[in-house]
Amino acid sequence: MKSLLLCDSRNLEQTALLCNKHNLGIEAQAFWDPNYLNINSNGIEEHLNALKDISIRAIHGPFWDMCPGSFDSLIREATKIRFEDAYACANKIKAKHIILHHGGYPAGVFTYKKSKNEWLDRNIQFWKDFLKDKDKSVKIHVENFLEPDPELMLQLIEGVDQENLDINLDIGHVNYSSDLSVVEWIKRLNKHIGYVHIHDNMGTADDHHGLGQGNLPLIEIFEALEKYSPNAIWAIENHDLEESIDWLKDHGYFNV
Repeated sequence: MKSLLLCDSRNLEQTALLCNKHNLGIEAQAFWDPNYLNINSNGIEEHLNALKDISIRAIHGPFWDMCPGSFDSLIREATKIRFEDAYACANKIKAKHIILHHGGYPAGVFTYKKSKNEWLDRNIQFWKDFLKDKDKSVKIHVENFLEPDPELMLQLIEGVDQENLDINLDIGHVNYSSDLSVVEWIKRLNKHIGYVHIHDNMGTADDHHGLGQGNLPLIEIFEALEKYSPNAIWAIENHDLEESIDWLKDHGYFNV
């Protein structure tokens, strides 16, 4: 495990205090809402103040309705605008990691193989164009959501083939959307995993339970991550942050 972050779930100040207590990084999640800065014009200043003693910073960009591979060029353009806004916000709060989604679909949406391949081609081109003028030190981590298997993610990342684009593996999303195990996903995606959202659930909903409160085989998952994706950042994304920190400490994955 390279670094451990806490996702703030829009509880910025409380989470920042916890990060400072344990010397951890933070994933600021207010920026997933494209209206956040319209509602809170002081949002950037508030983040800069809260994060002043936290060196490793990430943000979660917009994801609802975003679709870089859309057939409709206007949808692709709207997605680009939102992603550019997220990149600008990351720069303003000095975050070097940005979580974005690729607009993937669950099984059954692509009626024909040709439509899936065309969607993938458009998605690959979108990211190539988006990354052309981006700072290589700012990493974009593309998150899985409802995919039934890791193949779409793998094809996308390998198709773009840029050092500042990799995968954010959300292990909870895998548990409720895929018949394949998280360990199988890790083995398949391997070195392309640069960031991991860790939380737990029972495989029926995206509950974001604390570690050990669901049915995920966490020991097997974390051992696989350390073997196949040793440089990936881990980010606790649940509502029981302190308890999850303790779980990691008790199982030898985190020391203070």
